[in-house]
Amino acid sequence: MKKIFMLMAAAAAFSAIAAGNFTHDVKTEKKPWTHERFQDDDQDFNFIIIPDRTGGERAPGIWAGALQKANLFHPAFIISVGDMIEGIYRPADLKLENLQAQYRELVGITGKSEAPFFHLVGNHDISRDRAGFPDVNELSTRAWVENFGAQTYYSFVYKNVLFICFNQMEGRDKRTPQCGITETQCQWALNTIKQHPDVRWTMIFVHSPWVWNEGTFMKVEKALADRPYTVFSGDFHRYTKVRRHNRDYYMLATAGGTHPNGGGRTLRGPEYGEMDHLTYVTMTAKGPKIVNITLDGILPEDVATTANIKAKLLATFDIPAVKNEPKADTPAVIPAANLLVNSTFDDPAMKEWVSRKKARKIIHEVKNGKLLLSGDVNNKYRKNLTITQNVPVKLVPGKRYRLAADALSKVADPNGKEATVMIRAIGANGQSIRYYGFTIDLKKSTPQSCSYIYTPPANAVDHQIYIDWKNFADEDILELDNLVLVPVK
Repeated sequence: MKKIFMLMAAAAAFSAIAAGNFTHDVKTEKKPWTHERFQDDDQDFNFIIIPDRTGGERAPGIWAGALQKANLFHPAFIISVGDMIEGIYRPADLKLENLQAQYRELVGITGKSEAPFFHLVGNHDISRDRAGFPDVNELSTRAWVENFGAQTYYSFVYKNVLFICFNQMEGRDKRTPQCGITETQCQWALNTIKQHPDVRWTMIFVHSPWVWNEGTFMKVEKALADRPYTVFSGDFHRYTKVRRHNRDYYMLATAGGTHPNGGGRTLRGPEYGEMDHLTYVTMTAKGPKIVNITLDGILPEDVATTANIKAKLLATFDIPAVKNEPKADTPAVIPAANLLVNSTFDDPAMKEWVSRKKARKIIHEVKNGKLLLSGDVNNKYRKNLTITQNVPVKLVPGKRYRLAADALSKVADPNGKEATVMIRAIGANGQSIRYYGFTIDLKKSTPQSCSYIYTPPANAVDHQIYIDWKNFADEDILELDNLVLVPVK
């Protein structure tokens, strides 16, 4: 009898452990914890949504880095809201091999995801036919199919949650009239919903919020009217939460894509909905819990080690040295106090520009942190202005640096005029090796963001930032802001 009782007690204890997955040795009535309602239900799971990177990725590696940071959270899976490649902008580039090169780069990134990565069609991944691009939808669809299979829209169920992933570009081909979600795709979605009547939640992924007002999408909303669902989109590059049909609809911002604020490459912050971020979703019994994590707020566990933490801090905290620890391969960093690290032109070091042509009137000024160049044809050197500034630190040959600036031109007639922002590489003899940089489009009357990735040649010993404006006229104005020169990985 005693043996049976012991077995029953052991079985009961095992059952309690199996049910709660929690044991302790605290025997008092009061416990040093609040309660035992652990948030690890078997039906709970986390997934991450990664926004798009198109319109010209602001700097190389932002989107790929976002995926690496998403891996740090060990989600069940990662899913995109589309626009994962840039696509084709010029008719002369409309070739399958050009699209395939972009898809190869994409697959090289998403193939490294530790969790399953679900691709979604955006208007850059599969583009619409239009004047000068009569076959771009067909070609980009073919590139998608060759990489990801014949289904450009699909659904899946995970832990009794239904995910519906649309291709809003299916109808943007040669058909008249063009449409986003076709009737065929709409019927597929309605059938999918009908086939899954008992799912606990439905997640809708469609790249652009423009589709929300299409008749076919509204039919899908109507079919979902009696069940809980959430909609995720991208495309607008500005994060906004919307309540529609008493449901939550989300427009995600970016993970490297340009922003619609005019500057394009300048993020004004979450209060404007402009940030690089990941959307982190926890699916619970009561529905999804959603937070957004900015990329610059995610730091890996080795952000500071005995190999890379500043020596002053090592001394302050008396961190014991580790013998034979390999030194970190840290790139050259330009000190913010010196020059060109996220600088405005109000910084004292940024004001000290030198006019290469000793004009009677130096035609530049700093105002509200921006550099203003204004035309004056009475200038001794007529219609050309060049100003330079020395880079006060050594740039490392073979390393990569990003030169970038935001520009706004107010030019009545841009013909025959040119404005450039460059790096002048200087050899040991003091002579120019070459100029590297970007040209500002003076035909644009709206703000634009420009950048250039510069790798110093092996024979360069010094460098200058070089701003050159040619053939300007009276009343012409060029405004430069956010000039940066920063190392990139």
